[in-house]
Amino acid sequence: MKTSSAHSKKFLAWALMALLLTPQLALANTCTITRVDNYGGSSNVYTDKPNTTIRVTSLDENGNPVESWVGTTDSNGRITIQAGYNLSKPYLRATVVSGNMGEESLVLPSELRAGQPFTFAATGAVRGEVIRVQTLEGEVVAERKPDEHGRVYLASGLAAGTYVVGALAGKGQPAGQIVVKPKPEDALVRPGDNPARPLKLYDAPNRLMRTERATLHGEGFSPNAADMMVNLGGEKSGQVPVLSATAEEIKLGSLEYAQPGLHEMTVTNKANGETSRPEPVFVYDARGRIIRHKLANNDQTQLEIALSPKEATATVLAKVQSGPVHFAGGSKETTAEVHHGVARIPVEAASAGVGPFQLDWALQSLTYSSVQDEPNEYGGKTARLYSQSGNRHMLRYVYYDANGRKRRETTLEWTDGGPDQWTSREWDANGRETSSERSTWSGNGRTSGERTYQGVDGRQRRETWDAQGNQWVPAN
Repeated sequence: MKTSSAHSKKFLAWALMALLLTPQLALANTCTITRVDNYGGSSNVYTDKPNTTIRVTSLDENGNPVESWVGTTDSNGRITIQAGYNLSKPYLRATVVSGNMGEESLVLPSELRAGQPFTFAATGAVRGEVIRVQTLEGEVVAERKPDEHGRVYLASGLAAGTYVVGALAGKGQPAGQIVVKPKPEDALVRPGDNPARPLKLYDAPNRLMRTERATLHGEGFSPNAADMMVNLGGEKSGQVPVLSATAEEIKLGSLEYAQPGLHEMTVTNKANGETSRPEPVFVYDARGRIIRHKLANNDQTQLEIALSPKEATATVLAKVQSGPVHFAGGSKETTAEVHHGVARIPVEAASAGVGPFQLDWALQSLTYSSVQDEPNEYGGKTARLYSQSGNRHMLRYVYYDANGRKRRETTLEWTDGGPDQWTSREWDANGRETSSERSTWSGNGRTSGERTYQGVDGRQRRETWDAQGNQWVPAN
């Protein structure tokens, strides 16, 4: 059953013209970077601070900060950064985050009700440190040691009210607050209160950026996030941690180990062994930053867009939202093609003077295709395609048999904020079409559809979807 909904994102990048005036990083709480290993746009940064929440900042040629990342090092002092480009040790600086709770603090379910079991995560927590949950009046209601992902599971939930979360050691500011609403009168008929319901996704995203945190809705989830597993292909590299969970919603952690490209996403509840039907998803990185290059007579400022997978072709639309700058020819808006994963757009200062400016950019179009060599259920290869033009998106999978004959083709089309259009066709080994389906999906299910298939008696059947009865019925 197709349960995906539209998913897209506009990416913004901004900087200040005061590049020469950007303050240097303070030297307090520094930690030493000992080594940097780069691989495929990712970097392992080794420091002298194991199990510590740090901020790693990249610097330009003049020592000015360009981009920064916050995370917790492992027992070897290592932190993995998905920059989309190689990092260089001489152009990096690391500092210890004050209070050691990180910047993101809490990852919480979108809504909580009284007595509802749930998991939350304190992403900057130090492993082994006790996390405390208390009322605004100071009454402690829970103390737990988070796991390696900073997760804390409250099996009995909390009473209605507002709670403060922080480290037991009391360092720094509280990580944040948890707001719990009263239990609704119709709670017994809410899907999340029935753990026996089968695992089902309502709105699996078909496009994911590795730096964003995805939220999945459905039913049959375990409220203990440690029971939930999301896989984007691969036994280890494609596994994505679940940071917060209820029976109806899970929020994912970093996609840093998911390779950019086309994958099939599955969600598994390890408590009962159920796994969702695979959902096609395009995983990618798109990042913007301001860089400066030294030329013979002057410096040139550029807006650099890095895209991964590098095999994708794309067009970037960039705009000057404010400030005394423009693009080539005095234009406030321009486009650029991405080649080998990078687009660079020169930014020129206007004659009016120097001051802050803001640039917005978005992927205007994108196309990526790949062939999966691992044999599919027909014994052959699978061709996969993702394309985007404006707010329109398409995912297409074509399955071939061992003899190179097309056996099945599925296409998903959607617009941002609109319903999904799902089409599927199948052929036998002789090239004769045996079935077809075209359906519209919105929210948590199919809203309309029509399909044809060959019955056991060899005759063609035609059916339409009865949304009210949630079933296929013979066409009139």
